[in-house]
Amino acid sequence: MIRAIVVLLLLALAGCTSRGVSYDKEVDDLGAHIVSDLKALPTVSDAAYRYDHGVDLGQHLRIRAILRQESVSPDNVQQSIELAVKEFWLSPASVGHLTVAVYSSANPPVGDDDAKNTDRAIGSENIEDSAAFDRPEMERKYGPRPSRR
Repeated sequence: MIRAIVVLLLLALAGCTSRGVSYDKEVDDLGAHIVSDLKALPTVSDAAYRYDHGVDLGQHLRIRAILRQESVSPDNVQQSIELAVKEFWLSPASVGHLTVAVYSSANPPVGDDDAKNTDRAIGSENIEDSAAFDRPEMERKYGPRPSRR
């Protein structure tokens, strides 16, 4: 009986990973690409990403950009957010959720958790590829997403 339960649990977990909740190199590469492009902006002093995945999370990419203190302006905050959002949307990587947080080098985030740094963020965006959430707006702005692999 216990053996049957263990086998069923293993099969269930194997089924979950086939639905895209396991590590996906293409999503990881997308995060690295966005960070590289952000760091190439003269207004950005640093950038980083975190790729979360799993049964409870699905595929979630978190991008962090830190603007040089002298470059902080609404236009530069928006430019950083737009760069990340556009690259996310136009990528065929199988990731349905993007969070972007922008900070000033004068008041940088503490630790790795942007949720604990919302009072320090000078701009943020949360995009979910869902017809009920952000897909209609993103499709108007950038066109349909490429087919996911």
